[in-house]
Amino acid sequence: MDQFHDRKHVQLRSRVLGTYVHADHDGERVSLSRRRDSLNTAWVAHIHQRADGLYLLLHSAAYGRYLGTTFKPAPLGHHGCRTEQRDYDDEPDLMAVMWKAAGAGFGDVVLLRNVSVRVLRANGRDLPWNGVTVDDNVSSMMYWTVEPIPARGGPPGLPGPIQLGHHGCCTEQRDYDDELDLMAVMWKAAGAGFDDVVLLRNAAGRCLSWNTGVTVDNIGNISAMMY
Repeated sequence: MDQFHDRKHVQLRSRVLGTYVHADHDGERVSLSRRRDSLNTAWVAHIHQRADGLYLLLHSAAYGRYLGTTFKPAPLGHHGCRTEQRDYDDEPDLMAVMWKAAGAGFGDVVLLRNVSVRVLRANGRDLPWNGVTVDDNVSSMMYWTVEPIPARGGPPGLPGPIQLGHHGCCTEQRDYDDELDLMAVMWKAAGAGFDDVVLLRNAAGRCLSWNTGVTVDNIGNISAMMY
């Protein structure tokens, strides 16, 4: 566990493939990516104290969920069971996101073992798979290099929104003849705090649109799609 420090950001790189554990844009799946500069490959280490010792929780810097295990069979061509981004509200959920890190005997390379005794595994040595699973058959594909992410002065790049459809209300071209119509076409520009990006916000209430196009959403639901 020496490679992990509480509340510090890290990346997990497969020693065999050179790819990183990646929180996918759907907010659920976990895969491998070569994009070292992506916020989706950043994880915050949470050290969790229990009566039987210290455990590691890995919190996605992109979508705020934890790297966890399941008992769902891995996709065709993969080994073991799927991993996914998870929340936890009770003891069974917590057990799914608790890990122990054991040194592999060289450098900062570790094995990450869940409390279910299964080990985090990369896939795709011989075929173009890119899934992250847990398995109990020991392999060099279970070797992970822990790469600390140094603190930076400015804000990191934002991940894309979780892809669950469109957000907010429809926009349209319109005229105005009275106060209510005027309110619908009035806008305020708010600085986003970096790179002179301007965030547009509208005073209209929220509704749901499944049509392709430009929408407006509440200022509390800030997304990279608003920049």
